[in-house]
Amino acid sequence: MKLKKKNFCINLLISIFEMAMGVILLIILKNPFEDINQILFIIMTVIAVLKFLQYIFERDLNNINYEPLLCAISCVLAACGALTFRNYDSTYVLSITLLSWTSITAIIKLITIDKMISKKDELYIVKIVDLVLFILIGLLTCINLFYKINAQITILGFYFTLLGVIELLYPITYMTLKKMIRIK
Repeated sequence: MKLKKKNFCINLLISIFEMAMGVILLIILKNPFEDINQILFIIMTVIAVLKFLQYIFERDLNNINYEPLLCAISCVLAACGALTFRNYDSTYVLSITLLSWTSITAIIKLITIDKMISKKDELYIVKIVDLVLFILIGLLTCINLFYKINAQITILGFYFTLLGVIELLYPITYMTLKKMIRIK
C-alpha cells in the first residue's frame, strides 16, 4: 500500500478532524446535552462522511482500497443504531453501539492487514499496533460508559481524540520509515 503525498494529506486532515471532534466534546462538558445518543449520532455521521470522502479522493483504478468505504458504512450503521434506540437507556445503547462499531471496524482493519501481508508490505506491523490499540481503547471506553452524562461526554471526548491519534500512526510512520525500509 503505497501512500502518496495526496493520500498522506487526506489521512492527516481526517485524523486531525477526529481529534478536534474529541476536543470539542471535552469542551462541551461545561454545557452537557440531555441526549448523549444524539451526540454519538452526529459524530458517527461526520466520521462516515469523512471516510467516504477519503475513499473518493484516494480512489485509484489500479489499487482500490475499500477500507475507508467499509469504515464509512460501519459508521452509518452505528449512527443508525444510536438514533434508532435513543428512547432506551442511553448508557446501554451507547456501550452496545460503540462495541458494535469497534468490532466491525476491527474486522475491516484486520482484512486490510491481511491484504498488506499478502502484498508483502513491511509496515503491516504498524497496522497491527493500530488495530490492537483501537480494540483496547474501544473496549475500555465501552466498559467505562456507565456513569453520569458528564463523565460519558468526557470519556467519549478522550475516545475520539485517541482515535485521531491512532489514525495518525500509520501515515506518520510510513513517511518516517520511507527511507529506512525499501517500500515496494
